Amino acid sequence: MTESKITVIGRQDTTEERGGLLGPVKEWLYSQEEISVEKIKSELSDFLSSMQEILDGLPDKLADYELESMDISVEISSRGNVSLMAVGGELGGTGGLTLHLKKKSPGSK
Repeated sequence: MTESKITVIGRQDTTEERGGLLGPVKEWLYSQEEISVEKIKSELSDFLSSMQEILDGLPDKLADYELESMDISVEISSRGNVSLMAVGGELGGTGGLTLHLKKKSPGSK
């Protein structure tokens, strides 16, 4: 039986940096690769286990608000590596977490 694969178009994992107006910027190259479904399954499982550890340590409530839901942005590289998308000084960065809070009703604890 042949191994199942999926085509991924993603950013290449690279450590090369080049100078720019804002200082060093990682060289972002994109490629299309065939990745093993098992590799992506394993990477996602590890990622979600790590996120579970993080979430278990967070409070359920924040003042008069409680967390209703959370969106997590992940990226799969052209090698099949899964990572959290982040915001910051990186050029082209996008949001990694979106938290949806709702005001607690007066009767809830």
